[in-house]
Amino acid sequence: MDNLFATPVVKDGERLEYEAVVSQLEKFTVEYLVEAGAYIGAAETIRVKIQIEPEQYATTIKWLKTILWDSIFDKKVFSLTFMFLSVISNLFFLLIT
Repeated sequence: MDNLFATPVVKDGERLEYEAVVSQLEKFTVEYLVEAGAYIGAAETIRVKIQIEPEQYATTIKWLKTILWDSIFDKKVFSLTFMFLSVISNLFFLLIT
């Protein structure tokens, strides 16, 4: 879920790397996050929260559409993420046993 706001996108026909996406989001948002729906008993869902000033509404909707529909999911990045999570879980297991 954390990858939703940390993924390259195609915007206006150009690829924007995730650093540029994050930089743009930080310009017009107060806060943004993604949470699992498990806390409301719906484990298959996610909640996207974007807190903004009212005048940023149109900009926010355009960026949300871009992030949800025009993200570029890089297999290499996801592989590294899963590998990192695997290492962390193995270390945690070693610590608790």
